[in-house]
Amino acid sequence: MSTISFRIKQKVLRELNCAAAFLLFAGVCLCLCMVTLSGCAEHSSGFIFTQQDITISVYVTPNANNSSAVAVDVLMPLTDETQTAVASLSARQWFSGKEQFQRDYTSNQDYWVLHHEYVPGIVVSPIAINLKDQTKSIIIFADYQTEGVHRFHTTRGGNMVLTLGRYDFTVVVPNTKEPGTGNE
Repeated sequence: MSTISFRIKQKVLRELNCAAAFLLFAGVCLCLCMVTLSGCAEHSSGFIFTQQDITISVYVTPNANNSSAVAVDVLMPLTDETQTAVASLSARQWFSGKEQFQRDYTSNQDYWVLHHEYVPGIVVSPIAINLKDQTKSIIIFADYQTEGVHRFHTTRGGNMVLTLGRYDFTVVVPNTKEPGTGNE
């Protein structure tokens, strides 16, 4: 009878070890999910990440910028200092002072910028952006001939739709209440 009880004890211990291993594995998975999800909610910089890879779909109307080409810069400040330096600039100030800004700050360390130029009425590919962890915000400047700020600023990292119109541009960021305009 002792061999039978020994075998039963071994079987019970094996089943307990499997159950304990399963519970440990489930606990570790749950912890990893919680850490991952808590990191998605808000970055310490205040930038709210909805995703790391975003796209900006661009629509250029046939009469965009009074039927003239329009330069567009998508700027992503990576430090508080560069964020402060550009946050209140109009597009005209940005484009006229861009060379000095690039001398004062280091690309890919303090900021990064994507430059595009669009001809009215053309169909263009979306702008693909892989956000860096330290991104403070996204600022879009459009060099229009008309008076105005022509700047859009967001701290939400989601896909956007940029429409270049005759006198100004609009940006729609899904999951927000109101669309933005280039004249903040």
